[in-house]
Amino acid sequence: MSHESILLVGEFSGVHSELRQALINKGFSVCLVSDGDAYKKFPADILFTKPKYKTKLGKYINYISTALGLNGIITFLTNYKLWSKLKGFEVVQLINPAPLQDFGIISNYLFLRFLFKHNNKIFLSALGEDYYWVKSCLDKKFRYSALDNLNEVNKNKYKYSLKHLTKKFKYLNDFCIKHCDAVIPGLYDYFVAYKWSEKCVQTIPLPIDLKKIAIKPIEIDSSKPLIIFHGWQDGKELKKGNYIFDNAMSRIVDKYGDKVEYRVVRNVPYSKYIELFSDCHIFLDQCYSYDKGMNALLGMAAGKVVFSGADIDALYYYDFSSANDIPLINAEPNEEAVFKQIEELILNRAKVHEISKSALVFVANNHISSNVSDKYLKVWRAK
Repeated sequence: MSHESILLVGEFSGVHSELRQALINKGFSVCLVSDGDAYKKFPADILFTKPKYKTKLGKYINYISTALGLNGIITFLTNYKLWSKLKGFEVVQLINPAPLQDFGIISNYLFLRFLFKHNNKIFLSALGEDYYWVKSCLDKKFRYSALDNLNEVNKNKYKYSLKHLTKKFKYLNDFCIKHCDAVIPGLYDYFVAYKWSEKCVQTIPLPIDLKKIAIKPIEIDSSKPLIIFHGWQDGKELKKGNYIFDNAMSRIVDKYGDKVEYRVVRNVPYSKYIELFSDCHIFLDQCYSYDKGMNALLGMAAGKVVFSGADIDALYYYDFSSANDIPLINAEPNEEAVFKQIEELILNRAKVHEISKSALVFVANNHISSNVSDKYLKVWRAK
């Protein structure tokens, strides 16, 4: 593949933004089209955003269109002039079978049909929730997963996840798999969900710009408190395990008082989020995932001690077996275990420095966007 044009469709916590810049740096012409990834407000070359309805009538129309899977259809129709800019790309990569998460399934389906018709190679990057990931969680393909807390009483809180089990979302997922050239998992969890498909290739690590990696690991001042940062996504507490971290931290604060500073941040734009965790030592991400996501990667790149997915199955898959150079803390959905892991860092602050150092080395060796983009190019060229 020569230096032809590449279209990246959709966003997942900055994955496509990072990949876009790395490819541009290599001389490729890259266009990123997305809906900004909700409140995170990631920039894009072409941004499809739904109008905000303020009147009762507008809100009612939005409610009905959402229920019918038609939300966003007016936005597409009124921006038809943009569609001509989405033709003729040699490579198109979809972040998800429904790459524009803010839009309904019919809007996404029409959008995908257009992309498949007017472009060359199409790849599905398995990231975010879809039919096969949700099904793998409910089928207990993992010892623990983001849907473990689902029951009859709280199932309304899982509406977003459960909608992917409907026939229409399965159809959309299967449509993508059937017509794409390959499925590229972005995390080990998604590899587990898609490994049944002959189109599924090996997981490609998440990308991050070299400039975002801290120059040196955390230095600990024993006279000052350990700052523990907890990024909390409202509405995802049961999936991410925020309540487990919070309960453990309540006990930590009660026991260790001014030796720690507990900082909780909720639903802020990406740029503000980066600013707010910049001076922390410990970074609480999630405890229901086998693998780490972009949020954890950002923390590791900043040299923080991250609590996230580092399950033994994922480490084995990545062939990482060095117990002495652990780059992050594997957080399982167990309050007592999390409490003891945090307590150990408070009592042994030298370990914070050691893990911080290992995190920076691990990110530099595995996640630099220029190297990750080469892995994508290799898959794209092979198909």
